[in-house]
Amino acid sequence: MKHAGISEMAGTLTLVDDVYERIHNAIVTGGLKPGQQIKQIPIAESLGVSQRTVREALMRIAAEGLVDHEPRKGFRVASFPFGELEEIYQMRCLLEGLAVEIAAKVIQPKELDRMRELLPATVATEASGPARETHEANRQFHMVSIRASGKPHLIRVLGQLWQLVFTQYGGEEDAETLATVSRRELLEHEQLLEALGRGDGPGARHVVEQHIEATLANLKENWADNET
Repeated sequence: MKHAGISEMAGTLTLVDDVYERIHNAIVTGGLKPGQQIKQIPIAESLGVSQRTVREALMRIAAEGLVDHEPRKGFRVASFPFGELEEIYQMRCLLEGLAVEIAAKVIQPKELDRMRELLPATVATEASGPARETHEANRQFHMVSIRASGKPHLIRVLGQLWQLVFTQYGGEEDAETLATVSRRELLEHEQLLEALGRGDGPGARHVVEQHIEATLANLKENWADNET
């Protein structure tokens, strides 16, 4: 009986994990938009699972901050007011600065090569595809340097912060605006690579902090424009 119970539990966890991955992926890739209600019954029917399985998966995603759960109202993709986005960027600034400062001393050539490989895709051009693809390349570029720190808790928290930011991108930026921002980011990314390549921890931290502060300033400006 004991072994059967463990087996059943493992099967349940695997099913919940699968539904979790599907919904989580739909959120971070933009299939589900900020503020959009997540209807459990259609998801359960389409995946051939119970509503309880879907609910358990959604509760896990809600614990990560990607979904809001309102009693008697259900689940909705998180949509952050500017004040909360500002807080996330401020946390990123502090923690990512620390991560790259540590990484500068231990980063491996293959990790620097991967960042160089990703670099062109972080710039928006006519041929670069949707804005979300540029943002995804940007995220991957930063995560390489973050993972190079070798600090598991720092990597985990920054990964979650990046996810929170990434879900808020609508991919609707004006092409000219996105290209202007991307050119600035390209320069900053090149500066980060140079600092990491020469093992300059404080320099890498300074570049990242300036980069995130400039991104936040641009976001604040766009937010004000949208409100008016």
